Amino acid sequence: MEFTALERAVLDWMASHVNVANLAEQIAACRPTARDLTGVGSYTKLSVPPDKPRIDRPRNRSPIGGPWIDGTEGIHLGGSSLLFLDETGYIRKLELVANGDHFDECATGFVLHAYTEPGSSPNGGPAPLCGNSGVSEGPPSES
Repeated sequence: MEFTALERAVLDWMASHVNVANLAEQIAACRPTARDLTGVGSYTKLSVPPDKPRIDRPRNRSPIGGPWIDGTEGIHLGGSSLLFLDETGYIRKLELVANGDHFDECATGFVLHAYTEPGSSPNGGPAPLCGNSGVSEGPPSES
Protein backbone atom coordinates (compact mmCIF):
# COMPACT_ATOMS: atom_id res chain seq x y z
CA MET A 1 0.00 0.00 0.00
CA GLU A 2 1.23 3.50 -0.88
CA PHE A 3 0.33 7.00 0.28
CA THR A 4 -1.95 9.04 -1.98
CA ALA A 5 -0.45 12.25 -3.35
CA LEU A 6 -2.53 14.25 -0.86
CA GLU A 7 -1.50 12.12 2.14
CA ARG A 8 2.17 12.35 1.19
CA ALA A 9 1.95 16.13 0.69
CA VAL A 10 0.18 16.63 4.04
CA LEU A 11 2.75 14.52 5.88
CA ASP A 12 5.65 16.32 4.18
CA TRP A 13 4.08 19.68 5.07
CA MET A 14 3.74 18.59 8.71
CA ALA A 15 7.36 17.34 8.82
CA SER A 16 8.62 20.75 7.69
CA HIS A 17 6.14 23.10 9.41
CA VAL A 18 5.11 21.53 12.72
CA ASN A 19 7.57 22.01 15.56
CA VAL A 20 7.22 18.71 17.44
CA ALA A 21 10.36 16.84 18.47
CA ASN A 22 10.88 13.59 16.51
CA LEU A 23 7.82 14.14 14.28
CA ALA A 24 9.80 14.61 11.04
CA GLU A 25 11.81 11.44 11.69
CA GLN A 26 8.66 9.38 12.30
CA ILE A 27 6.97 10.82 9.21
CA ALA A 28 10.00 9.95 7.06
CA ALA A 29 9.87 6.34 8.24
CA CYS A 30 6.11 5.72 8.43
CA ARG A 31 4.14 3.60 5.98
CA PRO A 32 0.38 3.35 5.41
CA THR A 33 -1.18 0.04 6.48
CA ALA A 34 -4.91 0.66 5.95
CA ARG A 35 -7.22 3.38 4.65
CA ASP A 36 -10.86 3.97 5.50
CA LEU A 37 -12.77 6.33 3.19
CA THR A 38 -15.83 7.95 4.76
CA GLY A 39 -17.14 9.97 1.80
CA VAL A 40 -16.19 13.24 3.49
CA GLY A 41 -12.66 12.24 4.47
CA SER A 42 -10.28 9.42 5.21
CA TYR A 43 -8.47 7.73 8.05
CA THR A 44 -5.10 6.23 7.16
CA LYS A 45 -3.46 3.92 9.68
CA LEU A 46 0.30 4.36 9.94
CA SER A 47 3.14 2.08 10.95
CA VAL A 48 6.41 3.49 12.34
CA PRO A 49 9.43 1.26 13.01
CA PRO A 50 9.90 0.84 16.79
CA ASP A 51 13.54 1.98 16.62
CA LYS A 52 12.45 5.56 15.81
CA PRO A 53 12.45 8.10 18.66
CA ARG A 54 9.12 8.64 20.39
CA ILE A 55 7.12 11.84 20.55
CA ASP A 56 6.39 13.15 24.04
CA ARG A 57 2.64 13.03 24.44
CA PRO A 58 0.85 16.13 25.63
CA ARG A 59 -1.20 15.53 28.76
CA ASN A 60 -4.43 16.41 26.94
CA ARG A 61 -3.78 13.75 24.25
CA SER A 62 -4.90 16.14 21.54
CA PRO A 63 -3.91 15.39 17.93
CA ILE A 64 -1.22 17.25 16.03
CA GLY A 65 -2.82 19.77 13.68
CA GLY A 66 -1.80 19.73 10.06
CA PRO A 67 -2.35 22.02 7.10
CA TRP A 68 -5.58 23.28 5.63
CA ILE A 69 -6.29 22.03 2.14
CA ASP A 70 -7.53 24.43 -0.55
CA GLY A 71 -7.55 24.83 -4.30
CA THR A 72 -9.11 21.58 -5.43
CA GLU A 73 -12.61 20.68 -6.57
CA GLY A 74 -12.15 17.15 -5.21
CA ILE A 75 -12.47 18.32 -1.62
CA HIS A 76 -15.68 20.29 -1.16
CA LEU A 77 -15.05 23.64 0.60
CA GLY A 78 -11.44 22.72 1.31
CA GLY A 79 -10.37 20.52 4.17
CA SER A 80 -8.18 19.96 7.17
CA SER A 81 -5.85 17.33 8.58
CA LEU A 82 -4.94 15.83 11.95
CA LEU A 83 -2.29 13.36 13.02
CA PHE A 84 -3.02 11.09 15.98
CA LEU A 85 -0.49 9.45 18.28
CA ASP A 86 -0.82 6.21 20.19
CA GLU A 87 -0.18 5.94 23.92
CA THR A 88 3.49 5.07 23.36
CA GLY A 89 4.36 8.21 21.36
CA TYR A 90 4.17 7.00 17.75
CA ILE A 91 2.06 8.49 14.95
CA ARG A 92 -0.70 5.98 14.15
CA LYS A 93 -3.44 7.69 12.16
CA LEU A 94 -3.75 10.50 9.64
CA GLU A 95 -7.20 12.04 9.32
CA LEU A 96 -8.13 14.13 6.28
CA VAL A 97 -11.57 15.71 6.17
CA ALA A 98 -13.51 17.95 3.79
CA ASN A 99 -15.24 21.03 5.19
CA GLY A 100 -18.14 20.27 2.85
CA ASP A 101 -19.90 17.09 1.76
CA HIS A 102 -17.42 15.53 -0.69
CA PHE A 103 -13.88 14.16 -0.40
CA ASP A 104 -11.97 12.68 -3.34
CA GLU A 105 -8.92 10.69 -2.19
CA CYS A 106 -7.34 11.26 -5.62
CA ALA A 107 -7.64 15.06 -5.42
CA THR A 108 -4.90 17.00 -7.19
CA GLY A 109 -4.12 20.67 -7.63
CA PHE A 110 -4.45 21.30 -3.90
CA VAL A 111 -2.70 24.01 -1.90
CA LEU A 112 -1.62 23.38 1.69
CA HIS A 113 -1.31 26.20 4.21
CA ALA A 114 -1.46 26.93 7.92
CA TYR A 115 -4.88 27.75 9.32
CA THR A 116 -5.62 31.44 9.86
CA GLU A 117 -8.68 32.93 11.51
CA PRO A 118 -11.09 34.56 9.04
CA GLY A 119 -10.13 38.20 8.52
CA SER A 120 -6.60 37.76 9.87
CA SER A 121 -3.39 38.11 7.93
CA PRO A 122 -1.84 34.75 6.96
CA ASN A 123 1.61 35.96 8.01
CA GLY A 124 0.59 37.18 11.47
CA GLY A 125 0.59 40.86 10.50
CA PRO A 126 -2.35 43.22 10.85
CA ALA A 127 -5.68 42.00 9.56
CA PRO A 128 -7.01 43.59 6.38
CA LEU A 129 -9.54 46.36 6.86
CA CYS A 130 -13.16 45.40 6.32
CA GLY A 131 -15.63 47.68 4.60
CA ASN A 132 -15.10 51.43 4.28
CA SER A 133 -12.47 52.58 6.76
CA GLY A 134 -13.05 56.22 5.90
CA VAL A 135 -9.54 56.47 4.44
CA SER A 136 -9.26 57.36 0.79
CA GLU A 137 -6.28 56.74 -1.44
CA GLY A 138 -4.19 59.52 -2.91
CA PRO A 139 -3.11 62.92 -1.63
CA PRO A 140 -5.43 64.98 0.57
CA SER A 141 -7.73 67.24 -1.40
CA GLU A 142 -7.09 70.96 -1.38
CA SER A 143 -9.87 73.25 -0.21
